[in-house]
Amino acid sequence: MATPLSIQPPILRHASWIVVNSIQGCPKSCAYCFLTPIGQTGVAPQEVCSPSEAIRLLVQNKHYTPETPICFFTSTDPFATPFVEQKLKEALDEFIRAELKNPVCFVTKCCPSKAIIPTLEKMMAQSIPVIPYISYSGLNNKIERGVIAEKNRAAFPFFKDIGLPVIHYWRPLLPQNSTLDVLTAVGEYVSQYAKASVITGLKLYKEMQEQIPFWPQVQERMDEAVKAECVWPKNALEKTYEIAARLGLPVYQSNSCALNYVLGREDKNAFWGSNVCTDHNKCPPFQREKCRAFYAKRNINKADVINFLARLKIDADERNVDVSHDQTPVVRLTGLKVDTAAIATLREQLNAVIETKFDRGYYWGASIAGEKPFVVEDD
Repeated sequence: MATPLSIQPPILRHASWIVVNSIQGCPKSCAYCFLTPIGQTGVAPQEVCSPSEAIRLLVQNKHYTPETPICFFTSTDPFATPFVEQKLKEALDEFIRAELKNPVCFVTKCCPSKAIIPTLEKMMAQSIPVIPYISYSGLNNKIERGVIAEKNRAAFPFFKDIGLPVIHYWRPLLPQNSTLDVLTAVGEYVSQYAKASVITGLKLYKEMQEQIPFWPQVQERMDEAVKAECVWPKNALEKTYEIAARLGLPVYQSNSCALNYVLGREDKNAFWGSNVCTDHNKCPPFQREKCRAFYAKRNINKADVINFLARLKIDADERNVDVSHDQTPVVRLTGLKVDTAAIATLREQLNAVIETKFDRGYYWGASIAGEKPFVVEDD
């Protein structure tokens, strides 16, 4: 029996951006999708609020700042149907009318129609950064049900030809697409078009256990898997790094670092100097120097933290806050109720590592909250 569709708030804070989901529900049924437990896969997309209402709610949201990246339609594929694409166009038109300048992103496995081009060109003319993410990982239709491989691949030249910088989402890496042949084929294709790749393993909630018969080793260890930042096949990362290095393709585990690299600015989320930065993000040297110089000068104090907590409607005083400086500022919060969304906003705005007990809320594991990957060996 199918899970009833559960409508989520149209504005949510995620690790790298704020999402605008005035359309929810995806006609595709990717086996690994985090939307399945809430009934949002294999369904007709629904409009949960108007485009103008979505933008109004966005700017009123406590997590919104003029610099924060905004990602549209993560509860569907923005180009899955003509209806969804039209609603994306309307939402972007409202964004333009509101005179917002935040970086704008969307994630797709589809190739848009030419009807979206005038809106994208208008955004470019008004100096609104637009960064398409194309999710392409070489999985077959048994796992990515409803995805048409030719249209998925066609999205890369579509966006490059109109002058937009593409980020490739190399996700999720599973045993089925972590063979050397598949990784090489994907890397060689996307390196012709993408500015960078973001590689991720499998993100899981406990409710997803029945979704993943394609990876029985993880099903058997679900308690460990759901506590992890994500789940990786053994040696998948090493093979991906080798291929990307040969192709000259920057690859990242932290999405915000890839996004800031493409935006031409330093890491805003305090990954600089971390294990993710030094061991897993394969950055150009000039980008590392940009981050080093920024964090060498970045200082914050308790008052900065308390003031920003107040913006998030979290009451705190000096007893709740400790600030130190390592590679980046480090903020330790005690005695406060903090969720993953607040951690994401605090990291981005304070450029600091946030150490605290937290409540995931409606969110999967995240490196911004200090969660670690889980590597699974084949039997």
